[in-house]
Amino acid sequence: MRPLHRIIGTIILVFVLYFGVTGLIVQSIDLRAIATHAAATDPEMLAIRESIDGTPNFAVIQAGDYAAAALPPQFDIGRSSRLARLCRAACVGR
Repeated sequence: MRPLHRIIGTIILVFVLYFGVTGLIVQSIDLRAIATHAAATDPEMLAIRESIDGTPNFAVIQAGDYAAAALPPQFDIGRSSRLARLCRAACVGR
């Protein structure tokens, strides 16, 4: 019984080490991309955001959304939301 236990344990050990090593490699690649501030169109950054971008035929967020310029400091969010409502009402005809 002991030899069978050792064989099964060795197979499980190899399997667990494989998962540990490959997971460590993938995480280190992701961390390197984040630490070096990779571009939004970098394949690694696209892979990191794959789950929040939506399906390939219906992308919710584009790579350009992450690379967009910041809003200017004098930008008034309240005023712009009011302008957006007025424009929407004008387009819809309400």
